[in-house]
Amino acid sequence: MRKNKDSKYVERYKSNLQKLTSGISVHFNSEHKTKGGQKLEVEIILIPFWDGPKFMIKQVTIDKTNHNKLKAVHINNERKIEKLEKSINDYRFSNQQLEKLAYTIAHDLKEPLKTMTHLTGCLKDICFDRLIDEEKVIIDLIQSSGNRMIGIVENTLTLAKMNHDGLQFKSVNLKQLINEILFDLEAILNESTAKISFNYTGMKDVLMNRFSVYQLIQNLIKNAIKFVPKKKKPIIRIDAVVNAEMVKVSVADNGIGIDPQYSEVIFGMYQRLNSYKDFQGAGLGLSICKRTVEIHKGKIWVESDGISGSTFFIEIPNY
Repeated sequence: MRKNKDSKYVERYKSNLQKLTSGISVHFNSEHKTKGGQKLEVEIILIPFWDGPKFMIKQVTIDKTNHNKLKAVHINNERKIEKLEKSINDYRFSNQQLEKLAYTIAHDLKEPLKTMTHLTGCLKDICFDRLIDEEKVIIDLIQSSGNRMIGIVENTLTLAKMNHDGLQFKSVNLKQLINEILFDLEAILNESTAKISFNYTGMKDVLMNRFSVYQLIQNLIKNAIKFVPKKKKPIIRIDAVVNAEMVKVSVADNGIGIDPQYSEVIFGMYQRLNSYKDFQGAGLGLSICKRTVEIHKGKIWVESDGISGSTFFIEIPNY
């Protein structure tokens, strides 16, 4: 074993010597021990040259200790990144499967619920006059609960469909879109005697998904009408500012307000701060709003003192 090692060393020495005498530089790695006993990893370069009639060899020694350590750290980091990317991809796949499952379940629940609610309505029409008061209350509760469940399922489907299918982006005249929303809500606005003002500044055309942004702004306006104390006239102000970089829309109201400690909670799925009896809804509207804004790479938040109304803000990049 020792003889083979020495033989390889001799062969390497002869090879390097032949290169040097032929004017070819030689590179090799080695270890160097300092006076303090520290081991250094070095690269040695032997450069042959002639100094007049004398054949000379210049030695250059490069300390590669830190370089090799950094290289090892880099390789280790690359492995960690690979593991992290795999975990992220696994998480995305799992999340996609859950979204598909939620979509399938919600879709399959919708028709039986509609049938149940419809049949309950038929039963009510046929024999309501013959029922005692307690039976009438029970039928009303069944129908009300069924309609509420249908609303939850439809909102869940909307949310799941947004995640499942993605959204198509086109150039949209935002000012025209908001005016269209106000026109479509005219009956609700008149019924609530709401006073509404709309101010628009800047560019008209914005790259966005028209249907989802229509739902987003409509939902915020409906909430501004809904969450107002009884016998109080809703006052709503919509402001939109559009420039080459950002789209900013705000919807302010004079409603019941939102306690600042719940300013993030309200955007969660099925989150309600008020009883269903006082303010009907599935608790998914603001979740859908948040998801719409996230798909547009923007942000949504609310500002309120919890007493004198709320203002919802939307910011979306204008690509």
